[in-house]
Amino acid sequence: MKKNKKKKKEKYSKIDIFNLCLGIVNFLGLIVSVIIAFLAIKSNEEIAEKSGAFDKGKLEMLFGGNTLEENSINSVYFGINLDQSEIISTSLPIKLNNIGQKSLENVNAIFKYSSFYEIAIKDYDYNHLKPFSDSVVRKYIKKNPYENIAYSFISLNPNQSINIDEFFLYKKDVFRPIKSTYLSKTQDKTYELDLYNLCKINFEISSKDTKTCRYDFLIFTIEENNFNNFFDKLINIKRNEISFISKTDKKFYVVLPKVGSYNSYPVSKTETYSDETTTFTCEFDDDYKNLNVYNSEGTFKKMFKL
Repeated sequence: MKKNKKKKKEKYSKIDIFNLCLGIVNFLGLIVSVIIAFLAIKSNEEIAEKSGAFDKGKLEMLFGGNTLEENSINSVYFGINLDQSEIISTSLPIKLNNIGQKSLENVNAIFKYSSFYEIAIKDYDYNHLKPFSDSVVRKYIKKNPYENIAYSFISLNPNQSINIDEFFLYKKDVFRPIKSTYLSKTQDKTYELDLYNLCKINFEISSKDTKTCRYDFLIFTIEENNFNNFFDKLINIKRNEISFISKTDKKFYVVLPKVGSYNSYPVSKTETYSDETTTFTCEFDDDYKNLNVYNSEGTFKKMFKL
């Protein structure tokens, strides 16, 4: 009787061992299957990548040669002699790049101006200023509270760029002088700065395969178009801002444009402005003691001490 119990016990023990071995084999088979599936997926991804299936186009926005961050607010100081004409036209030096690996289709760019100022140029007049090729469509649309300028491009190939250089009007009657009151240690002081505020311009770009990106421009004007004289006035403005309110833009842009008088229907002058417009990127060092100025190629031009 004891012998039979011992045999039964040994029999169960062998079955348990067999089941354990079978489980291990199944587990190893599962691991091998997962590895094979992973390698197959990776191989397919590599094939798809080499074939260009994952390639995408990517829009880059440049202002005077400087790449702007998405959803940024950018201060722009124009140096313009307002005595030249009652109404003058000038441009925003904007450039679009496709830095991706695939062509972008149905590229759209929209400028939004406040309709209160009426500074957007209508299509008829604009064609005299800067004719476009058949691949570019510009359309003026007034929809309060904005005047909208919509550009449409059929496509933008990889490494291809488009200069927009959107023109708008400077009108003397819409300029607002900026008068700021600063609180000094002893008394209130009022400074009449050589600075005018024009408006805010909104800019949006998108394409069939990319999301909409927005950029805002705050437009200011200093009545001087000579480089050294302009920066003398600008440094004085920045010095007052830092001294009395401890706040100013760390980075901003300066545009010294070529301008032309403007008469509606038709435009009096049809010149190429963008080639003679000079744009500078200005940036303070960390302690706001020096202002460094760079040209549109990113080359250092001059440093001004505050």
